[in-house]
Amino acid sequence: MDNFGFYAVVVVTVVLCTTFNKLKRILHKHLQKIRSISAECEPQRSNHEDLLAVINRSDIKVSIFYGSQTGTAKKFAINLGHHLHNCGVRNLVVDLRQTNMDILVNLSMLDTCVALFVVATYGEGEPTDSARHFMDNLKNSYQKLDNLRFAVFGLGNSMYTYFNAVGKSIDRLLTKHGGKRLQALTLGDEVDELESTFINWRSHLTSLLIGFFNLNDHDRNYLNKQYKRIYSLKCINWNVPLVSHFVNMFINKAHVMETLPYENDNYFYASVVKNQELYHGSSRSCRHIELDVSASQLRYKTGDHIAIFAPNPLDLVEKIGDLLNIDLNEMISLDAVDPYSLIKHPFPCPCTYRHAFMHFVDITGPPGKSLLSACLDSVADPEESQFVQLLISDSEDGKKLYSKWILEDHRGLVDLLQDLKSFRPPADLLLELLNPLKPRLYSISSSSLVHTNRIHITAAILNYKTNSGRIFKGLATNWLKSLQTADTQRHLKIPVAIHTSNFNLPRSRKIPVIMIASGTGLAPFRAFIQERLKMAHNKGDPQFEFIGVP
Repeated sequence: MDNFGFYAVVVVTVVLCTTFNKLKRILHKHLQKIRSISAECEPQRSNHEDLLAVINRSDIKVSIFYGSQTGTAKKFAINLGHHLHNCGVRNLVVDLRQTNMDILVNLSMLDTCVALFVVATYGEGEPTDSARHFMDNLKNSYQKLDNLRFAVFGLGNSMYTYFNAVGKSIDRLLTKHGGKRLQALTLGDEVDELESTFINWRSHLTSLLIGFFNLNDHDRNYLNKQYKRIYSLKCINWNVPLVSHFVNMFINKAHVMETLPYENDNYFYASVVKNQELYHGSSRSCRHIELDVSASQLRYKTGDHIAIFAPNPLDLVEKIGDLLNIDLNEMISLDAVDPYSLIKHPFPCPCTYRHAFMHFVDITGPPGKSLLSACLDSVADPEESQFVQLLISDSEDGKKLYSKWILEDHRGLVDLLQDLKSFRPPADLLLELLNPLKPRLYSISSSSLVHTNRIHITAAILNYKTNSGRIFKGLATNWLKSLQTADTQRHLKIPVAIHTSNFNLPRSRKIPVIMIASGTGLAPFRAFIQERLKMAHNKGDPQFEFIGVP
């Protein structure tokens, strides 16, 4: 290489590095702005006066507080806020982590202010991490809320013992402090039409609020209007591949940190050091996976869970791009239509369509009735339109059709687009309506005393044929199965987080332990056995394990 060529390479390298660092600083500043509300609107956690100032200055009539672990309660709260806004009811949607009893006391002093709560119950009757401090504050406070009008919608799963414990507790404690129910407590069940329950609650509540605030007929008529957008699409002309790569890289990291229901220091990237099959010579598959966490400062406890942030399959994302005829590399931003909204974007923006569909929204889960209803105008074929109308109806035939065609057959977004040839909604509308992509929790199958710097996962790979012959593959387990280990060139570090659990061994090793795994749930018991053997120095106290109890 001659001198000119050498210096040219040096100059180009310096320019690229300088551009990279500048872009990094710009993006970091922008992403920090996304995660925090503008100084004019959002309160600091330690100072709730800003929130009250916004309520008074903006003529806010309703404050909507949400406690969300995986994004569903947050999505419902935003949906409720937008719906009420279009009905003429000014409102503010606020994370419970920014709320305390003093805020509720001040709200109760306002003559025309209503507090609504959309709260999830997590694990065994626990509040979400963002709502934990508020719950403690509410339980231990002696302050009165005599004039506070409120309503609570709880999100839970009836398969758990403490079904909707948090929603019930908030409703009970608000009443205990003197609050007045505007509407009876409503409990949504994840396994029994959660979305439909929420929509019915929202509809009834909206009618009550319109009457409560004496709004006119024009606002009442909104109840029968078509869906109005929460976010507007802005296309960004960043069609330089290198820039797009850097943008996606930084936004992905920021998004993972944002979606974590934990503090940021509880999140890290882990290397896969072992990924082996446990079922040899079988049609079934179960993987033993080991993650190296030595590079992090985090330590887990035996019985804890690990959250895995699995992306959507690339082939499905590519199919969405083809079916919707969009450029997946186009840079976009979804911006809140309501200028007073505290939630400016549904996920970190800007990003590409490809990145949004791969990391931010759930494209493999069942499309909800609200999505189908909002996209009804995008069904061009009359017969298909009639089919979708039946699918979203509350009639018995409609419920049966939705249960069989969507739920039992495990139809996701791609299946919907392929089966309904004229169903072609705007891609940005789908990004607004699809549920957030949730991290998957797995019981850690190793003892922290035995494997301090490694986390073991024992996961059965979900892969089966539905009644209609469709092949359904579990998102996270199949992604875990495909991961390369750290001794290969193609390995990658995966984003994970630890979630503490109350499912622990007795403190005293002298207490006998009986473990019953009825075909599932064996992973934590493997960890417990390791722990007991370690504590007893390989001389375990009495313990029995029953596997596959009928």
